[in-house]
This record gives sequence, C-alpha cells and structure tokens, in this order.
Amino acid sequence: MKNKTLLKVLSASAIFTAIAAIESYDHNAFATEVAATATNNQSDVETKTVPQDVKNLPDGTYDIKSEAFKFYGKDGDPSMASAGLDKDNTKLIVKNGQYSVNVNFKPIDLFNQKGYLGDLKYYDGDKTHSNRYDIQDNEFKDTTIVENYSENEKDAFIDVYKKKFPGRTVYPKTLSYNVDKNKIDANNKLETYTQVFVPVMEAFPTGSGTQRMILEYNLNSLTTKTITEPKYNLVPLTMMDATANTKSMGDGAIDKSKTRVEKVGDTYHYYVTAKDLAFGPYVGELTNLTVNGTTATLTELGGSNHEKLYHFTSKEKYDVVNVTVDVDAGGRPFHKNTPARFAFDWAKATPLTKAIVNQLQNEEKAKANEKVATDKKAKEEKARIEAEKLAKEKAEKERIEREKLAKEKAEKERIEREKLAKEKAEKERIEAEKLAKEKAEKERLEREKPPVTAKGEPAIEEKPEFDLDGFISNHKGPITVKGEATILEKPEFDLDGYLREQKRLTEETTTTSDKKPLINDIFGQSEVKDTFVATPVSTKKSNVTTVNVKKSLANTGVNTATTGFFGLVTLLSAFILRRKTNK
Repeated sequence: MKNKTLLKVLSASAIFTAIAAIESYDHNAFATEVAATATNNQSDVETKTVPQDVKNLPDGTYDIKSEAFKFYGKDGDPSMASAGLDKDNTKLIVKNGQYSVNVNFKPIDLFNQKGYLGDLKYYDGDKTHSNRYDIQDNEFKDTTIVENYSENEKDAFIDVYKKKFPGRTVYPKTLSYNVDKNKIDANNKLETYTQVFVPVMEAFPTGSGTQRMILEYNLNSLTTKTITEPKYNLVPLTMMDATANTKSMGDGAIDKSKTRVEKVGDTYHYYVTAKDLAFGPYVGELTNLTVNGTTATLTELGGSNHEKLYHFTSKEKYDVVNVTVDVDAGGRPFHKNTPARFAFDWAKATPLTKAIVNQLQNEEKAKANEKVATDKKAKEEKARIEAEKLAKEKAEKERIEREKLAKEKAEKERIEREKLAKEKAEKERIEAEKLAKEKAEKERLEREKPPVTAKGEPAIEEKPEFDLDGFISNHKGPITVKGEATILEKPEFDLDGYLREQKRLTEETTTTSDKKPLINDIFGQSEVKDTFVATPVSTKKSNVTTVNVKKSLANTGVNTATTGFFGLVTLLSAFILRRKTNK
C-alpha cells in the first residue's frame, strides 16, 4: 500500500511539474491550460489571481502592449512609424532575471507608398526622459533580428535598404533588444529610446530615413497573475532557531517527508508529524506545540518512533511562522515553551491528489485507533496486573492476619490452658494439702485420743507434779512504779504434756505392782495407782536445771485422800496466781 501511495504521489508530482514547465514557458498559454485543469480537477487544485511584482517576474514570455512616440517635440505625440508597430504582438521575455522585448513591425503606407521598417537600434545608457537629447548616434546599439519577412514581402525601396545594409536581402519583421527592468516606473511603464531606418523615407529628397523614436511598453497586465495551486501538498519543513538563521535542536524531531498542507475553502490546514529524537543517552519527544500562541491539536499515532500528528490552521499560507515547543527527555520535562520557527519550503512541495490525501488521512486514523486500542489494552493489562498485585497483597495480608489471629488464639488458648492447668494444679495442691492437713490432724487427734482401760473406760494419764514454789519464784520480779510486781514473760505451763512425760517416766522406772496412784486417781478417774511425782519447772532466768524429784506421799504421814486434796488446792492456787499475775 505504501508503494502504491508513493507511486501516486510521484505521478501527481510529474503532472504538476509538467504544468509548471508550461507556466515558465508561456504564461498566456498556461492561463488557458489552468482553466481547463481547474475545471477538471476542482477537488485537487484551485485557480486564483494573485499580485505580481513586474520587476521580479518569473522566467517566461509575457504579452504586453507597446506604443511609439516622437523623440522630439511634444510628449505623447505618436511617431510616424507608430502605424508600423504591431502594438498587440509585443512580447516581454524574462530569462534568468534578464528582461528583453520582442517588437514586431508591419508595412505602413506613407505618401501613397508602401514601406517596411529597415532597421532598429536601441539605447541602454543612463540618459533619462529629461536629458534624452544628449544621446549620441554612436550610443545606439544594434538589435537582434528574431524573424524576417520573406523575399516576396518587400516594397519599391528594397534597393535603398540593401544599399544601407549590404548583407541583408529581406526586411526584418521581429526585433529583440534588452531593457532595464529597474527603469519601470510607478505606472508599470517602461520607456526606451530607439533609432529607426525607413527606406521609403530615405528615398525622399530630404534623406530623412533615419529617425529617433520612443518605444514605451505597458506592463500593467503583469501586475497580477492567474495561477493554479494544488490544494494538497507535501511541504518540506525545517524547525529553525527563534532568532538565528540556524536549525533548532528540535529539528530532528520533525518528519520532513510527512508535513502536509491542505487548502479547504479559504483555510490552510497544516499537519506536522513529530517522532522520537535521540540525543546523547536520552530519547526526546515533542510533547506540545503552539503556533502564534494557539495550541495545536495532538493525535497520537504510536509506532516504533512514537509518532505524533500536530494539526493547526490559518487563513495564511505560511512560509515562516513562530512556534513554541515542549520537549521531554527520558520521560521527564526537558524544555518548556521553547521558541522556534517553522520554515516551509514551498519550492520543493510535492502536490497531492484528493484521493491520496484521503488515503493518508485514513492511514493516520487507523494508526490513531490502533494506538488507542494499544493504550487501552496496555491500560487494561496494567489494571489487571495492579488488581492481581492488590489481590495478592490482600491475600497475603489476610494470610498474615489469619496466621496472626491463629497465633494469638493459640497463644491465648495456651495461656488459658496453662492458667487452667496452674489453677487446677494449685487447687489440687491446696486440696492435697488440705487432705494431708486433715489427715495429719486426724492422725494427731487419733494419737492424742486418751487411752481407755480394759473396761473401755478412758484411762487417766499421769500428770506431772506442779512446781508451785518454782512457779512463784519465777514470777518474782522488779516492782512497777505503782508498787506492783513487774510481770515477767513466762511460758505457759503445758499440763497435759507434763502429765504425759511424768507417766512415761513412771512407767519406765516402776513396775506395775509398785506403781502409785496418779493425781487423776484422786477423782477416781483411773484404776492405776502410783505415787505422784512432780517435776520442778525451770524459768528463763534460771540457768540451773531442776532435777527430777519423786516424793512419796506415803512418807509424809498424810493419807492418800488428804494428799490428793492438798495437791488439787495447790494446783488451783497456782492457776489463780498465774491468771492474776497476767492481768
């Protein structure tokens, strides 16, 4: 498809090149051709009339008007040779910027005689209209004969002509000479000074065949021109520096082969294609374009070079226009609102047909749609990847949260289990201690349970004798301020323990038959009879150990009943004294 497009472009270029060649050769013929072309290809070209500088005409042949005036006398008076000037068949020739004229002369009737122009000379010096009389004959130069009459086209004075110009055999018809384009006046008229030779006038007795004449050329018809202009062109574009006559750094970003200008109605549409620009280690791209302060419309075309199509319009056909550009490098802003100029080389423009333009526009639309689809796909892919990433992160977060909660739950359950186990162990320990204590207490009570006799009666344990004297002596102490005896700290008397100890000692030293009745037997609580034995109680203040003393009540001379009574009285007195002392 691209090759076909290029072929069409080249074909169109060849057509317009041929038309341009016709224009450079003959503008009048070209005007006729233009009309036909414009009619047949109205959608591709337009015909219009534009101003033209008559002093700077393109190379070519132009039809102009000419007049012959008298050199001497009143300005504007026609010359005698004026009738022989073919005024409507005068040509202006422009070649390489040099102007020349082709003038045609026809036979005239003079004094009932037919006569031809024999010769024409011209002046190309500095003399002007005001001092033209100062021109010398030798300052006139020969013109160039472009075309001659045939040998049959002659008058009766041909011999006079041949005598004057021995090398000539026929009359000249068209003569050419150079003119100075800078002498064209403000009225677009060019005045030249000439010298003519007319054989019929030379034959008169006066011999006045050589005369001076003013030839004036009117170029008003050339102040405008009708041209045909392609509506669609590929125009080479160069991005220039804003002030210097050098290329801008961003010129490499312009795809010069794709700059297109389309004329729609009276508006020019400019399409500029930009591409990636590599400089150093970076790749830059033109990201924004303003033309005369107006932002151009951007269409992303994509592709390997990341093409961008900028579109802007104007009523003017630009040769040079001021612009500003933004440039990114490596995905980051590099230049912002940088001034520059767009220079369009219309001399190298390639005309396009409407069909080719439509094809190019369709290709650009297809690229733009493909870019949109690609971007959409990339966006969706990015969104998918992002969604997967977020889902993965969410799942990972949830997993971590679950593991955290599970760990916390397990730790909480472990702590709870340990707590319950500890509480259970503590409870079991307390229960075990309680049971052990109860068991120990039960065993203690069982052990301390008083023995029973053979008859099942409680046995009365032996009780130690109460050391009343020792007790009283141990409670003697210093006197208080009130005159009372100071109560010394005394240990409580363990009567039960004392009795058990006495019983044990008695059992160890006395046979059953020799046993004496205990003090308990005074009250008839035991059948066991033994001698009452009392052991003195030591005090904290005394370092002397009291020895065991056994007193036999039988040796006192008091019977058992009397002895038991006194013992009881003594014991009760001891208790009463102790309680009173403690109070």
